[in-house]
Amino acid sequence: MSQSPFCTPIRGPVPAPIDIRDAWPNLLRNGITSGFNDDTMTVADRWARRQHHDYADLLARNDGDQDYTALVTSLFRSCAWRFGLQFVEAVQNNHVGSPRLAEFAATVSNSGQQKERRFTGNFHDLSLVYFCGLILRTMRSSTTALQRFQDRPTFVEIGGGFGELSAKMKVVEPQLRSVIFDLPEPGAVQHYFLRHRYPQAKVYTVRDYQRLGVGVYDEPFDFLLLPPALIKSLPTGWPAISVNIRSFQEMNWTSVVDYFVELQRAVTTGGVFCCINRFSKTIGGHEINYHRFPFDARWRTLSDGKVPFQAHTREAIFERA
Repeated sequence: MSQSPFCTPIRGPVPAPIDIRDAWPNLLRNGITSGFNDDTMTVADRWARRQHHDYADLLARNDGDQDYTALVTSLFRSCAWRFGLQFVEAVQNNHVGSPRLAEFAATVSNSGQQKERRFTGNFHDLSLVYFCGLILRTMRSSTTALQRFQDRPTFVEIGGGFGELSAKMKVVEPQLRSVIFDLPEPGAVQHYFLRHRYPQAKVYTVRDYQRLGVGVYDEPFDFLLLPPALIKSLPTGWPAISVNIRSFQEMNWTSVVDYFVELQRAVTTGGVFCCINRFSKTIGGHEINYHRFPFDARWRTLSDGKVPFQAHTREAIFERA
């Protein structure tokens, strides 16, 4: 019998607690976010340094690299064209976590006049700007999905990285309540990051679930951070929007199936599910294909295509019928 992914034991060396205080303010440029931050993926020895508990900066705050600047500039312009410059500037995070930044100029129109402005941006952050804009625009294209979200602005993310997508959604909808299901280590990072991104926010954790049980979902939290196993406690009908971005293909097939079972139980009519993953990826010798994801017959496709800046990745958003 295969083991449930929600209780899969950790194999290999157990990492030491992240307790180097000087490293936390720069968490988006060091090993704390290795594995869930595209910007550090280019650093070849990031894992080796992390295993040796070296949390010194992997990247400079602004190194002027021309290739990186070109990448950021292109994605910034694409997001501004799709969703509007005002949206991009509102949801960007260029400060908390000290992300790597590129500086560039762009021409903008204001009252019919062209003007060159200076901007800064970060590639990973702009990718989340794009996903945030895509989710909101697609959800608003459906009357039933929009009404569902307006009635209960709730957001569930499976595998939340360091928490920035939920943070961006919160900028757009201040009343939003977000639940992130993730492993303990990224959960700790999310807790630090979100507390600094929103100093006044109510950030609940598994301790609040232990105190309140399923009643925690009725609490006025801004962010609720829970381990994967507790997705089984998610009340049916609770989430208006559910999201998985590039983490289903970091799991074994049993894990993927288990998550779909819970999502298809919890997401009810009008609820939206955003699934952004590679078309295919091999994990542990097994190929995980997007087309094999066990969607049942109650999903209606709202949008489907390739991620513009990651052509090997499929972006699809579905509404529960």
